Amino acid sequence: MRIFALAILSTLTAAELSAAPLRCELSADGAPPQRVELYTSEGCSSCPPADRWLSGLKPADQRMLLAFHVDYWDDLGWPDRFADARFSQRQRELAARARSRTVYTPEIAVDGREFRGWRQGLPEPAATAGPPLTARIRIDSGVEAEWMSVEGYPAGAKAHLAITEDGLYTQVRAGENRGRRLRHDHVVRAFAQPAPLSQPLRVQLPSDLNHRQARLNLWVEDAQGQTLQALSAALGACNSEAE
Repeated sequence: MRIFALAILSTLTAAELSAAPLRCELSADGAPPQRVELYTSEGCSSCPPADRWLSGLKPADQRMLLAFHVDYWDDLGWPDRFADARFSQRQRELAARARSRTVYTPEIAVDGREFRGWRQGLPEPAATAGPPLTARIRIDSGVEAEWMSVEGYPAGAKAHLAITEDGLYTQVRAGENRGRRLRHDHVVRAFAQPAPLSQPLRVQLPSDLNHRQARLNLWVEDAQGQTLQALSAALGACNSEAE
């Protein structure tokens, strides 16, 4: 899978981004990257090993890495500042596709399916080429993605947009991980409501987001959650001023 960006890395601060909207075009073709999702929580004592495992993986053409912090641990002693009820719902939908009523942490999903063997390594990424994907990106106080071509995608396919951030730390003061300093990478900090390819996607960027540690992730899933095409790039890949 190849990604093309009509820009280079940006060193703009969040304040500068607000003052000068940016845009670029990102494209991908060939085999899509393997989408690896971790469902985790700072309130879960068995989650830090999985967090460290995910931190050890590096974004590349072959993989897209997403850590979704669920909220169903928040009332059990420690509210996770990265948790979101939508992430818990996403995990429940993943379970429903597998005809399961059980959700748990930590859980790894690969291309929309539970993968229990992650401790022994990940399966090989798919080699089958997906339809090409081209998106026009605009960045100001948020990120907007508009699809420039939707040919080759089946009816019911939905587009997704997530902003992830690396190098995050939390000193946990209560709950099962009390007294531990946790590191998180690939944390989903902003997530757009999935939508048909006919609609643009937009998310608001968190005010405390470190843009130099953030990545923009775009992918298209079929009705079974399988990745049809995807791309992941540093958020700073857009540094051309919008017209």
